[in-house]
Amino acid sequence: LSPNATCFAHSKGARVVLTVTGLQTQDLKSRLITDKVISDSLKKVVDNYMDGVNIIFDDQIDDNDHDSKQALTDFVKNFADQIHNQISGSQVTFNVGWKPDADVRYYDYVEISKSVDFFIVMDY
Repeated sequence: LSPNATCFAHSKGARVVLTVTGLQTQDLKSRLITDKVISDSLKKVVDNYMDGVNIIFDDQIDDNDHDSKQALTDFVKNFADQIHNQISGSQVTFNVGWKPDADVRYYDYVEISKSVDFFIVMDY
């Protein structure tokens, strides 16, 4: 995507967001990795005049893995805070399964919802 394409989309009333994928559960515990994902994504969003990000995290977090649940929640909050602080009117979304906790994605949905603008439900 180029800045020209984003500007064209904006001229038609569309919003453009970057999809952020690829993090694994073990990555969440490394501040170096999560900070790099955030900074690289933020640069792409700013450089291409995008409106925000959609975070897709598909990795498993077991119900009793409280450290990973908290690490994911912290990552989303940090990411959302940085996007919202640097881009006025931006949006941050997070993809969730069609039925919470049904597919070994035991995320803290309530806490994550406090950081994002809305969830995108993956019903496929």
